[in-house]
Amino acid sequence: MENGNFTFACPHCGQHLEAEPDMVGMEFDCPGCGKMLAVPSAPPPVITVIKDVEPAAQPPVITVVTQPPVITVVKGRRDFFEKNKKWLVPVAVGLAAVLLVAGVVAARSRSGRRHPAGRAVPSARTERPSSFRHSPSQTFSGPRKFVKEHIAKNDNCRIVAITKTNGDVVVCGDNNWAASGCPKGLTDALREIDHKGERITDVCLTEEGRYIVLFGRNAARWMGIPADMERSLRTYNANDEKIYSATFNDAGDWITVSDKHYTCSATWLKAWLAGGAEKYGILRAAAVSTDAAVACFDGGYLFFGNVPEDLKDALREADFDVRIIKIAGSAWFFASEYGYSYRASM
Repeated sequence: MENGNFTFACPHCGQHLEAEPDMVGMEFDCPGCGKMLAVPSAPPPVITVIKDVEPAAQPPVITVVTQPPVITVVKGRRDFFEKNKKWLVPVAVGLAAVLLVAGVVAARSRSGRRHPAGRAVPSARTERPSSFRHSPSQTFSGPRKFVKEHIAKNDNCRIVAITKTNGDVVVCGDNNWAASGCPKGLTDALREIDHKGERITDVCLTEEGRYIVLFGRNAARWMGIPADMERSLRTYNANDEKIYSATFNDAGDWITVSDKHYTCSATWLKAWLAGGAEKYGILRAAAVSTDAAVACFDGGYLFFGNVPEDLKDALREADFDVRIIKIAGSAWFFASEYGYSYRASM
């Protein structure tokens, strides 16, 4: 055992794994073979007493993992047209109608014919495809009336930060945000970012009221995040890396994701994410709650702990790339990069 952690072997493939004592009984997919296994009981610790030796203070080590350069394409992923036909087809039909109307108007103008008195000339006007406003992927359930009412008033939903006990945040459109039951520092940060004209890109809120807000390309505002998580974000910012996702819980577990790297807190998280990156490609988004974790890669997903089965099914059935994901107990939300497609159960 090292730093309280202990190692054990996967009962299916023999892969050596490392876990923390409080993870005993948790289930997750083995990064070696992908099969489900449970963390066994930790062996009793061996205590060595050394007299007259002062332990040297060691600073925490942050391991920055480079994103894999190759995107893994898995069977069944759709090509560009298949993924976007919900809006490509209406746009193509709309453009054809516009060209037809313009041709008729031009022909009548050349021939000297006029429209009958009192009849308006057809206007050539393009609109956002209706599938963006009423996507079949936009489904909600449960009691969060505040969130659902705010989304109903807007065209799309990009971000929802949810907790079981300490409030919620929803961001629609460019920066149309609303919050309920949240710490004042969080709402003040959202208001200031919006006032400056910066685009809010992610929000994470914990059960104890800690938070982080990502905005712009790689900027952030936070309160109560772990110190090593703060250092990883400052590193991304200094290197001008685009920050995709930042998630943490009150126990100190955290994951940050940029366009070039991802960083995390615990040894088991590093092994878990490394296995997912090797199997599914680039890590795009992640969510860490009090009792679960979800990681979204270009070619698939990883689940750890008490992840709701309906969330697993919804992710596997989604026909869009997930760039935002949140989980709080049985409630969950995930969305595409611009929020035109999203699914949720609240």
